[in-house]
Amino acid sequence: MDFIPIQQMLTGAIGGAITSGLLKGPINSVENYWNIFAGHFSEEKLLMIRAKQEQNLMIYKENLAKNISKIEPDNFKNPELNIIGPALEASKYYIENEDMRNMFAKLLASSMDSSKDDVIHNSFVEIIKQLSPEDAKNLLFLSASQFSPIVQIKAKFSNKAGESILEDNYLLTDRGHSPQTKISIDNLERLGLIKVSYANSLVQYNIYQNYIDTILRIKIDQVKESNHAQTDESLLLDEPYILKGIVGLTSFGKSFNSVCID
Repeated sequence: MDFIPIQQMLTGAIGGAITSGLLKGPINSVENYWNIFAGHFSEEKLLMIRAKQEQNLMIYKENLAKNISKIEPDNFKNPELNIIGPALEASKYYIENEDMRNMFAKLLASSMDSSKDDVIHNSFVEIIKQLSPEDAKNLLFLSASQFSPIVQIKAKFSNKAGESILEDNYLLTDRGHSPQTKISIDNLERLGLIKVSYANSLVQYNIYQNYIDTILRIKIDQVKESNHAQTDESLLLDEPYILKGIVGLTSFGKSFNSVCID
């Protein structure tokens, strides 16, 4: 069967954008991965990809050696096959990203450290596979304290028929907040690494002040604009308010953090 490049099979606006060169980079990336999968590649192109892979592997290996060097001599042991085997297999798909590469290197080194026996778990391989670099950064941020402030922004319907959640699990980190932060919090909680609670809050009132000054004020302005344009009175909202909560690592999350993040 003749090999037809993906970009020649695309039509419509996407096809036009590729023809003009706007989407050439992303499509070439997909084409490269497809060719690796299907075995269609020129020798020159294959050598270039292998060279990049070798570079990433060397960085990965150096990182692993650095982490192994931190193990106390008395704590050295043979790595557990049920950890090192799946970890090595899985990590080859993640070594292009520094954060993911670091987590796998730390996990592999920890499997050789008897002092980690009480906290390491073979499920950590699958956990890493379901994390993003944003997740890793947020875990590191949350590990700095027992609990961190997190908020919901709510508003009651003016007809007292209920209330609406305008912003859920809003966390300000040392890097601020982005749309990816909320996705990250949801994912970390799904994996059992963190727990979010709105039944409790931190006693220092001023610790939530940044949330009041930022997201709450934004939502108040948005509700005013929405109410002004709203023609259905049943959808009118009262002024938004903040529901204070806390977020922290679970015992499982602390173990994962000590093995794969710290």
